[in-house]
Amino acid sequence: MEKNKIIKTIFSVITILLFAKVLGLLRDILVAVNLGTNYEADAYSMATNITVILFISYGGSIVNSSIPVLSKYHDNKEKIFEKANKLISNILIISIVLCFLGVAFSEIYTRFIASGFDDKTFLLTSDLVKILFPSIIFTTTIYIYIAMLQIFDKFKLASITSIPYNLLVIGYVVFFLKDYGVYGLAVATVLGWFMQICIQLPYLKIKEKYKFRLDVDFKDEDVKRFNKIIVPMLITAMAYTVNILVDKYLASSLGEGAVASLDYAYKFYFAISTTVVIGITSVIYPNLSKIVKEKDKFIKLIKGSFNVITYAFLFLIICMYFYSEPIVEFIYKRNNITSDDVKVIAAVFSMYSVGILGFAINDFFSKVLFAVEKEKVAMKVSILSVALNVVLNIILVNVYGIYGLALATAIAVSISGLVFILVTNKYVEGLHIFEDKISIIKMIIIFAITFIASIYIKDMILVENLILKTVMYGIIAGLIYILATILVRLKIFKKEGM
Repeated sequence: MEKNKIIKTIFSVITILLFAKVLGLLRDILVAVNLGTNYEADAYSMATNITVILFISYGGSIVNSSIPVLSKYHDNKEKIFEKANKLISNILIISIVLCFLGVAFSEIYTRFIASGFDDKTFLLTSDLVKILFPSIIFTTTIYIYIAMLQIFDKFKLASITSIPYNLLVIGYVVFFLKDYGVYGLAVATVLGWFMQICIQLPYLKIKEKYKFRLDVDFKDEDVKRFNKIIVPMLITAMAYTVNILVDKYLASSLGEGAVASLDYAYKFYFAISTTVVIGITSVIYPNLSKIVKEKDKFIKLIKGSFNVITYAFLFLIICMYFYSEPIVEFIYKRNNITSDDVKVIAAVFSMYSVGILGFAINDFFSKVLFAVEKEKVAMKVSILSVALNVVLNIILVNVYGIYGLALATAIAVSISGLVFILVTNKYVEGLHIFEDKISIIKMIIIFAITFIASIYIKDMILVENLILKTVMYGIIAGLIYILATILVRLKIFKKEGM
């Protein structure tokens, strides 16, 4: 894919993802204002993190593992279909086994993860986990189909699959939550996963002439390759999810509402960060896999992508850190969410935002390592991130409480991001990611100018309307960032590779 087409596709995918994330955010807002920060909110939050959030990581590892396996046949559609059916069939068997084990032993691992919950909250959490766990069966097919769509350069279609899921859950919360409660919400969540297949399969059947057939073959060389790389990729994909679960494990002993507050802040942060990260890496990764043998093109694409990611996420740090309270107040302050709850959620959100660049770098460079078949190296760095997060959590939770948990995660992911860059430099010959020191210094200057200006902007805007205030914050900060970019003469999109 050519440079201009890559940039246009990235912006198109980000736009679609933004709409999907707005729906997801609306879904979370409706759940939050209806459940508040009571024990049901804590139970549903913990249950979705034990299941759905982990399944998303599982799905991400399926996409990351299947793209290098399928992309080598990008000129042979029938071969892609054949290999995809083998992968789906084999993973489906594994998913059914995992589903059985997940339901059978839910009380054991739920008790361990949510050790701070009282009996009433724990039992509800365990019940919800049992309802949600069958979602893993749909995950297998959904994410293999996403990989196929990305290889066919159908990035826009691959990006809309979460929209029916969000619409279904929103519909349930609006019309049925009061009658069927949180148990029904869990059922609606499972049905939402199934709805995603209903978007993908008709297109693949009608437009691409794809037909699914069961084809279990563990001896196939590509299946063996997939099975070999999915475990380190799964561990890599789950690292950040495990960090969040560790946060919630410790938050469960901080009193009622702590887990829910942490979850609301995290979901909002995650919606923003993944919209941009996935928008970039979902387009870049398949292209990296296709040109991995073309050294010059490969290195140029990595460097260009790194510059764009760094530039975009430095601005996001400023917006999310300084303007968290009015944004959180506008989004969450309804019914059961009080002003005090808003302050807590906003402060936690600000702590998470410090690590958003590290989060993006982790995601991007792990995929670079996947492309050069260094999955185990990516896995080791991810394990380091988890270990560091646990240590920092234990230290900071005693000092800063719930805020320390979010800050620990931000620090851990930032450090592991730097480690990812260093090890990628080592394993991709000739990369030298910090070679363009001038551009890096310019981006730091732009960040510093906008950061300092934002300190004063916050006190200067006296508008009462939250929507107007938030929009004004964003526009003024964005203009300062652009003007600073022009001032230092940084040409971010004219660099080689992007």
